[in-house]
Amino acid sequence: MCRLAAVTILTAGPAAAALDNGEAAVSNQPTLTGTTALATDVINLPNSFVDEDSGSSASASVFGPMADIELDTAANIRPFVSSLQAVAQVDFVDSLFVEAAGVDSGTGLIVEVAWQVDGSTGVSGGSLIRSQGRLQLDNLNGTQWRRATRNFAAPVEDPLGTVVFPYPVMAGQIEMNNIRLRAVAEAFCGLPGSVHFAPWNESASAGMTVQFLGAVNVTTADGTELLQWTTSSESGLVYGFRDDLPPPSKPRVRINPSTGGGWFTSLSWPSVSGEFYTVLASGDLLHWREETEVLGTGNVIHIDLFRGGPARFFKLAARVGPGHPADQPEPALLLAVPFAADRPFIPLTWSSTAGEACELLTGTNLSHWQVARRTAGNGQPLTIYLEAADRSRFFRLVNTSGSPAPTLRAGPKVTSVSRFAWQTRHWENYRLEYSEDLRTWRPETRLNGNGTVSGTGGAVYFDLPATSKWRFYRVASWLK
Repeated sequence: MCRLAAVTILTAGPAAAALDNGEAAVSNQPTLTGTTALATDVINLPNSFVDEDSGSSASASVFGPMADIELDTAANIRPFVSSLQAVAQVDFVDSLFVEAAGVDSGTGLIVEVAWQVDGSTGVSGGSLIRSQGRLQLDNLNGTQWRRATRNFAAPVEDPLGTVVFPYPVMAGQIEMNNIRLRAVAEAFCGLPGSVHFAPWNESASAGMTVQFLGAVNVTTADGTELLQWTTSSESGLVYGFRDDLPPPSKPRVRINPSTGGGWFTSLSWPSVSGEFYTVLASGDLLHWREETEVLGTGNVIHIDLFRGGPARFFKLAARVGPGHPADQPEPALLLAVPFAADRPFIPLTWSSTAGEACELLTGTNLSHWQVARRTAGNGQPLTIYLEAADRSRFFRLVNTSGSPAPTLRAGPKVTSVSRFAWQTRHWENYRLEYSEDLRTWRPETRLNGNGTVSGTGGAVYFDLPATSKWRFYRVASWLK
């Protein structure tokens, strides 16, 4: 439901009744006549005079919906009239809703709203009768703009033009009446301190036009400028938006051989946190196609991609903003990639202790050893598969944390290792599952303990030794 702004046009005198949002109460000094109307209506209260010889006038107009406010006042006193005041006032009330990229709902923000102000003030006559023409804007939250001409003190000359007021709001939350503006024009002859010696003829005037411009800036409470935000208002006024994020970086991609073998190409580049990178591939530098999308982390990114041909070129397109729109996960294509090695593997198993580091040593005799693997314990049995060699080898385990080394057991040679691979997407998670009957599926716990992998945008591959039973494999995917 959209409500309208509340506007009050009044003058000095009895306080106006409380307004419902969307109403405007109009009254005028000195006659104090009034009316009530919607803020979207054109409201025009014409001049009101005391009398023809010594009088005042106050007029106020609102050209809906709050595009322009016009105030005009005049006061003129002659003998037998000691003081006279004319005031026109507009109170503007609105409810503003603000959302900003990267800002949680309920976070305190400051919205700066701009108004274009034009006007003039003047006084005439002697200096004994104190007179002034005064203009004032107030956000009713401690910030004011003022101009005044007076014959008893220095003028107040805040500059005309664009006036910006700050307003506190809560991001992503509807708050009633969080935008307020009071515009006042006053002409006053015979202020306190005047000395009356007849004859006298004093006059003062004040007139102002205020035009709504909209929101020009949004910051956090500590003053950090936000570069992407939107607004909507109960009044229907268009406060505006900003979508001015900095240009993305221009990283250069490096192409390297993959540790996964000839089926893969390894890409790496420095990334910026929050940027999205689209990897494009080409075989002729003329025709490019999108391979994947990767979310920047602030560190160097390393991904593997399936090779699509003997000669390929790669480039990156970086952007700032939302990533790939994902409403539901996409199925992943699981591939069994031929394993490069022809030799069988020897499984070496031991019971690990969480937090303890071990080195697996190998040698062709019992005098000379070299490190084959370094591992960190996780409290579960660990198995490492080492490629069988032509010569006999010895193995031993050293606990580099200082504790006694666990018992190392060597199993029979494994003659088959399967390498499973699939392309991931950075907005999805995956679980490698197996079945022995194509009916019941279980997670492959030999992969990360629970079979799950978080997508990065690159291809992943895992080597799993064959088991004593036939197994079928599949990949399940879901959104992060």
